[in-house]
Amino acid sequence: MTDRWVRIARVAWLVLLAALLLRALVGNRDAVIELARVDRPWLLAAALALSFGQLALSASFWVRALAATGQRVGWSTVLGATARSVPARYVPGSVWYAISRGAMLRAAGIRLGALTVTAVLESVLTVLVSLGLGGALLAAAGRLPGQQLTAVAWVLALAVLTAPPVLNRALGWLAARRGATAPTLSWRDLAALVLWMTAFWALSAATFAVYLAAFGMDVPAAPVVAGVFLVAWAIGFLTPIAPQGAGAFEVVFVAMLVGGADGPLLVVVAAFRALIGVRDAVAFGWGAWRGPSPRPGVSPATQPEQAPR
Repeated sequence: MTDRWVRIARVAWLVLLAALLLRALVGNRDAVIELARVDRPWLLAAALALSFGQLALSASFWVRALAATGQRVGWSTVLGATARSVPARYVPGSVWYAISRGAMLRAAGIRLGALTVTAVLESVLTVLVSLGLGGALLAAAGRLPGQQLTAVAWVLALAVLTAPPVLNRALGWLAARRGATAPTLSWRDLAALVLWMTAFWALSAATFAVYLAAFGMDVPAAPVVAGVFLVAWAIGFLTPIAPQGAGAFEVVFVAMLVGGADGPLLVVVAAFRALIGVRDAVAFGWGAWRGPSPRPGVSPATQPEQAPR
């Protein structure tokens, strides 16, 4: 029953979102037409190029996380599975991308338990790092009370939440809910994973800032744009009725950045998904052309035993 109501809420949310976007387009059509000419088109190309780095860093995170669970797998194998899984990003719900990638890596010989733990790690660190990094940027720019003091508090909170005694306990509980057993991660493992996740979100924020700069809009400096992007994305990710944060991210971003409604800015922010859609189409085409990696992509030392028939 709960799942049914969540699906209904998602459909209602998407209908409302479409209506709001249509209203913004119609009510600001002259400004939108002017923006569609793009003030700096080369920055759009740069943003598209940078967005491919997100897939590479995401694959690197999975390689390192799987290694922490005892599974050694080649980076190219994970990158191929990542590229072929991107269509799942457009399925309502925030878990299908990880599930699709996990299924493809499972076919390549990775243990299901290791894949489950990696997916949980990715979800947990995604929220913690994006909020921590975004909050630190906003505080350093004076957009949060306390300025630098708040930035230090954000970083300290991130450090506490990602410390092994705290994160291992949370990871074990989440993995158990999914029928898996989480390994005890060392300080070295977690430090490496946090660094990979920080690199991913730093590049993601930079990609969006470059994209927004292409339109020549009157917006705050790039560090503020990046900080708002990170916090707004995390809020969208945590919104259960918004597929991939659609609508929630855009509304929160505009409200945080300019302090109110801004039709043209909302349209431009929403159009960022079109740029990522182009990236995903190219990546999927490459992944489909490349095809799945053979099972030897998994290290023989960690090759799982065949399940009894």
